[in-house]
Amino acid sequence: MWRHLLRRLGVAVHPALQREVSRAKDVYGIFCDANSLGLDEGELLCFVPFFHCIAANIAAASPWGPTLMGGVSSYTVAVDGVQVEYPKLSAVTTVFCALVLLLEECSLNSYLHWISIEQEIDADTQRRLGRSAHAKIKIIKGLNKSIIGVLCEDMSKLGWNIPVEVMSLAHGICSSRCVDVPRSNEVFGGPAFVPFVDLINHDDDEPNVAVYVDTMHSLRTLLRRSKTFPQVFEDDISVDHCPFYVLVRAAKNIAASEELHYRYLDPHDALAGDPLFWASRFHFCPEPH
Repeated sequence: MWRHLLRRLGVAVHPALQREVSRAKDVYGIFCDANSLGLDEGELLCFVPFFHCIAANIAAASPWGPTLMGGVSSYTVAVDGVQVEYPKLSAVTTVFCALVLLLEECSLNSYLHWISIEQEIDADTQRRLGRSAHAKIKIIKGLNKSIIGVLCEDMSKLGWNIPVEVMSLAHGICSSRCVDVPRSNEVFGGPAFVPFVDLINHDDDEPNVAVYVDTMHSLRTLLRRSKTFPQVFEDDISVDHCPFYVLVRAAKNIAASEELHYRYLDPHDALAGDPLFWASRFHFCPEPH
């Protein structure tokens, strides 16, 4: 199912990759096939056309772009000393995602409705947070809910009647699945939701995959050099069709049965050690080191 949905988006995935449950995390992840010979460092694992991603610049360039950029504002709400800020570009990205969720004829619509978004944090995460931080999580959820409601009201004034449940799903997707993609600022203008990349789990260990934006010409070169990525996918690539792609490559040798993983956040980022940040965005807390 996941491969079918991705192919509809023009996303090509290496045949040696499988989606299965990670026993260590009790969630689905992407693994190197147990029956394969593994994957060599530098191997191309996946490529994603940039226009099938969700990001501020993609939203601005869409038919909805002028209305989005001119009509969406930033939002700030606070209760009991807890403040939630929602910058304009984040709000634009969320509304764009909600509009795609309502556009049934769009291939990305099917993928967005297929993925599952965690809504609650588990008991183990609650324990790591502690009582005080867990109480703040509840306040943050309430503040997010109020922002979602205001967003829906503001969008109705622009002529878009977006149901609260759709905007809530869009907010969940963008807050927990959008990542900073290296070399993508001019293309995406900020964090982006990238199909397939959103299926890869976080790990604090050194990543075994690299994710970045590159040109169609670079992708063609990687395909020609690859010994294991099906060359048939090269026929899908055309400079007129898509000049930029998100590329996923093996950052080191990946053994059979090994799970793909990368860091959702730079370990040097000030928020990397904040359990409240992880729990409020991703609904889990990394193991403390």
